Order: sequence, then C-alpha cells, then structure tokens
Amino acid sequence: MWQAVAVQPFDISRKHKAPRRPDGTLDEFWLENPFDFENTGGFNLSRFERNRMFFNLGDGGFREVSFLSGTDIDSDTRGVAIGDLDDDARPDMIVRNVGGGPVRVFRNAMEGRGVRVRLRGTASNKQGIGARLWLTQGDRTTYREHFPQNTLNAQHATESIFAILAGKGAASMRIRWPSGHEQTLQDVQPGLLEVTEAK
Repeated sequence: MWQAVAVQPFDISRKHKAPRRPDGTLDEFWLENPFDFENTGGFNLSRFERNRMFFNLGDGGFREVSFLSGTDIDSDTRGVAIGDLDDDARPDMIVRNVGGGPVRVFRNAMEGRGVRVRLRGTASNKQGIGARLWLTQGDRTTYREHFPQNTLNAQHATESIFAILAGKGAASMRIRWPSGHEQTLQDVQPGLLEVTEAK
C-alpha cells in the first residue's frame, strides 16, 4: 500500500527520512524535504529531470519518443522555440537551459514534407496573427491558430506548419482572417506558402 509522505504545495514543511542509507558510490542522494529551498544549500533538483518528447499519433493518443529523438537530455530546459530552420517545411526545435550550457538544436529528420504558411494581412494585422487555418486532404482536416506561441524566454516563428501526406490526394486550405474574411486555396503543395489577404 502506498502512503503520501510529502505533498507540495499543501505541506511544504513535511520531512521524510531516507528509507536506507544512500550509496554515494552510485551518486545516490536523499533530501528529507525537496521543497525546503532555503536549506537545500543551492542543490538544484531540476538538473536531474530529463526532457520528454511525445509524438502525436493523430488518433487522440501520444507516444513517448524521447530516447528515439535524442531529446531526453538531463538538463534544466525552460526555453523552447519551434520553427523551420532548414526550409524543408518540418518543424525543428531550439532548446535553451537554465544555468548556461550550449544552445541545442534538434533537426526534424522525419520522412515526408509539409507546407509552411506565412500570412500577410491587409485588412487584418500585417502578419495575420489570430487567423484560423484548416488544411483538408482526403477525409483528414488539420486545424491551426496562426499565433507565435511563447515559452520561457523564447517565442516560436510566426508561421503555421501542416503535414502533407503522400497518397492522400490534393490538399486544400481554408483561412479565416482576423478581419472575418475567408479564403480557400486549392492544390496546396509542400514547401513555403505565402498568402496575402484578399481585398
């Protein structure tokens, strides 16, 4: 039977003795209260947390692919920016860690290509921020909100990336601009797609 011995933030003063003596030769350690930041001597538990990446299966489920992708580095990562760095219409990732260390770039090398959409507003704002996009290919429709997402000290590129699936037929895109105007594009191809809001 499991028993809760330390819960944060409900009881940040609770202490729990080690169940056995930590083996220093294996770099084991024990903190009686990991939430007592004033008395941990600057010991940072975050540096022992490995990064995780999850792959969207497209059916509502996800698969953990941290090891396969190489993203399971044991660093205190806080800043993550997503964008297409090598013009192949696949989202790449830049990672920055707390406390220094190298900036890491993870290149997306998955098979297939996508379409990278940049918007230019006329009645709407210049970058089309706030637009809604739907890419339809066969019986599959993917939705994006055109908005540069933010993480700690990082911001994604102002573009929307969609996968184009081989063997699924022609793709079309519907765009609803912030102004309320709608546009539909037929035969959308992989690569860079720059769309100017129709007047």
